Amino acid sequence: MSKRIGVVADDITGANDIGVMLAKNGLSVSVISLQDHPVPEDFQGCDALVINTGSRLDSAERAAERTREAAVFLRECGCDMIHTKTCSVFRGNVGASFDAVQNVLGVTCSMVVAGFPRNGRTTVEGVHYLNGVPVAETNFAHDPVTPLRFSRLDELIGQQSERPCRSFTAAWLDRPAGEQRAHLEELKREAAYVIFDVRDQEDLKRIASLISEERNICGSSAICEELPVYWGMCRQVQPCPDAAEDGSGTLILAGSLTPQTAAQVAFLEQQGIARQVMAPVRLLVEDERESEVEAAVAFASARLKRGEDVLVYVSRDTAGVRARSSALGITEIEAGRRISLAFEALARRVLERTGLRKYVVAGGETSDAASRGLGVRTMRIWQEIEAGVPLMTAVTHDGHQLLLVLKSGSFGSPAFLRRSADALRGRA
Repeated sequence: MSKRIGVVADDITGANDIGVMLAKNGLSVSVISLQDHPVPEDFQGCDALVINTGSRLDSAERAAERTREAAVFLRECGCDMIHTKTCSVFRGNVGASFDAVQNVLGVTCSMVVAGFPRNGRTTVEGVHYLNGVPVAETNFAHDPVTPLRFSRLDELIGQQSERPCRSFTAAWLDRPAGEQRAHLEELKREAAYVIFDVRDQEDLKRIASLISEERNICGSSAICEELPVYWGMCRQVQPCPDAAEDGSGTLILAGSLTPQTAAQVAFLEQQGIARQVMAPVRLLVEDERESEVEAAVAFASARLKRGEDVLVYVSRDTAGVRARSSALGITEIEAGRRISLAFEALARRVLERTGLRKYVVAGGETSDAASRGLGVRTMRIWQEIEAGVPLMTAVTHDGHQLLLVLKSGSFGSPAFLRRSADALRGRA
């Protein structure tokens, strides 16, 4: 039976990540940020309504408030199910966001599916893994803003929620369907959150068959690749109508310092792409930031007009950023905000000077900043480029039509940024 799907996502790349899981099944999906004050008309004719709250780095209280506001809007738009979308490694305000949506919907138990096997995220016996390593033993444990201190999903939820959790383990997924359903009903009587193990894509298919009628699903996006089958909503996927060669280049912005994005930047450098490197320590002070941004804009604008693709990124100088942040008396969160301001200004000025339509952005905070700079209001999700990352069309507040790829820093193969630029030109 066809449904109207609502999603509350805590950052912009997560919103797009789950949007493409639905769009690749033929659903029409639109994304808008909560700060842009969505109205029902923004989602006219859409199967899935995705709201980006931008709350991952907020306090738990502020995140809960934003999540509640988005969930109320989606409920009033007639959504049959709301997905509470979080980071796929469970960073951020997980428990606070989960509780907020439960409260709005009045449900007593929600399904939690964190696994995203195609991007290396699996869950076994309630422990969450990234490429086979417990998440609290990966680089995410040292994230300066949202460090992961636990690998058990119930403990990560329990940092901000006192509601009980129970695990639906892989052993149960290997049992007959009738036994699985009976066990799930038993867990639902005991817990506010049922956490599913996920070893592979086949587990996601089994889970989707079990939970397709639930009103609230929480966690990563991957389960939404399988759910439309059980909702009876799969249709022919339509390619993006606007991706085509227009004689201009693509601006590629990389603010993430993850190993995945570093490999993608190195791939482009090896191909000889025109590039400008911004020094992050200079982005922490206004006049130096202005100088760095203006140099990058001047470098990029002339080349983009000639049809060249241009890469602008920040160097990996985390030690230097920490030292200068300390000298300036600012936190690492504030340092990150100031670096994001550079990408916001850069995107805005390139659009103003060139009218450029094509942008690829790597990094969650960088994507959010670039979208603000471009004045993006609504985005429509089209085809998937790689796991969890779509090609999108966007409409700005003043009516400009853009083509975008916004990706999480930790997603994508080394060739991803090259593939994205090619996709915006209409190349397979």
